[in-house]
Amino acid sequence: MDLNVVGAVMTSALLLAGWNAMVKRGGDGLVVQAMVVGGGSVIVLPFLPLVSIPAGPVWVFLIGSALVHGVYFWVLAEVYRFGELSLVFPIARGAAPIAVAVAAGQLLGETLGGWQVVGLGSICCGLFLLAWSARAGGGGKAVASALFISGWIVAFTLLDGIGVRRAEAPQDYIAWLILLEGPPILLIAWWRRGLDFPRLARLEWCAAITGGLMSNGSYGLALWAFSQAALAPVMALRETSVIFAALIGALVFGEAFGTWRIIAAVAVAVGAVLLNVGL
Repeated sequence: MDLNVVGAVMTSALLLAGWNAMVKRGGDGLVVQAMVVGGGSVIVLPFLPLVSIPAGPVWVFLIGSALVHGVYFWVLAEVYRFGELSLVFPIARGAAPIAVAVAAGQLLGETLGGWQVVGLGSICCGLFLLAWSARAGGGGKAVASALFISGWIVAFTLLDGIGVRRAEAPQDYIAWLILLEGPPILLIAWWRRGLDFPRLARLEWCAAITGGLMSNGSYGLALWAFSQAALAPVMALRETSVIFAALIGALVFGEAFGTWRIIAAVAVAVGAVLLNVGL
């Protein structure tokens, strides 16, 4: 993988962990999530005249991804209400590359080498250790919910991985997807919070700006990388974000980060790297 792509993906991973921490930090997580994503949609508006309107078939992937993202953002915010960042995030993000690697082989003909298979095994071991250590941080409910979230991650990754390659230019797909992601989660938040939503939303204007920039930057870089390299390795390398999230959970939120979680997080990260490099 080109070093520029690697740098973009690692930056994406750090930003991904950062905006997840914003949603977890307190207050109404669903409202924060809606403002982060909605803020990203507003931020991208001035850039739309600079990109082309995607061709008709690409809109199937754009709309499908926007709807899947809406459910993903909603469920993620709800799970963070009872599950710790250092538990939910690594499981949700770590489980997804396994399914993506298999699906990419079937849909895109991207096969894995021997060391990449070892990487998948390392990720599985790390997830098992995280689940085993879940006596705190949300317990079995948090583990099951995180695995459920990973299914939505797989869905939008495949949609976007294929869609961005079918667009005339990556930036076209990136800009229009960011725009379309906002309305579904904003409508969900308004539905769930009712008449209180406008008042709660006004309290989170900072999240709309800061989180919107982080979210846009994170997934924008990832989508660009999807257009430059194989889908499964790019996604796997991005999941090194579990290390950033685990550290944020321990240092910022005071979450438990004992020996087993350290080993588990490292196993997931090592597995992601092996899945990337395919030595």
